[in-house]
Amino acid sequence: KPDLATARQFLAAGTFAWNSGIFVWRAQTILDALVEHQPEIAARLQRIAAAADQPEFPEVLDQEFLAMPKISIDYAVMEKASAVVVIEAPFAWDDVGSWLALERHHSADANGNVVFAERHVELNASGNIVRSMDPQHLVVLAGVRDLVVVVTPDATLVADKRDEASLARITEEIRRRGWTVYL
Repeated sequence: KPDLATARQFLAAGTFAWNSGIFVWRAQTILDALVEHQPEIAARLQRIAAAADQPEFPEVLDQEFLAMPKISIDYAVMEKASAVVVIEAPFAWDDVGSWLALERHHSADANGNVVFAERHVELNASGNIVRSMDPQHLVVLAGVRDLVVVVTPDATLVADKRDEASLARITEEIRRRGWTVYL
């Protein structure tokens, strides 16, 4: 992916296509590409498919999926594939996998906070994105702005929402430490 300055130049030029991560292919086509470019992943998928109608399927799926290399389809196949066609998509698109997308697609309260939490208190807090999975958990924001606050039963994230690069690196760091159970 280009850095922010380069990405802005690409957009301003208007002559670049942007990979939104939306792919269309026949199942056999992507399986053949995986055999060619990622044989370990292909072999694991074949073992999963072979167990599909068997009683041990859940265990095989769990074992094989967890052992697969952690690599995006872009790096695994798309950057190496030769038979790729890019088409213009005349529809609005947003990366709904990002916390900032919540802010773009959901209404903010009077203080500009986008809150998905049953119990929350805001005092002099604005521009925050809050998500709590536990309806009994109280989230209190006091004197803060522009944060992402995510509370799950086993982890809490507090980050500057404007620092998207750090938000992306958090996942990498958690993986590096071997704490993938939190992802």
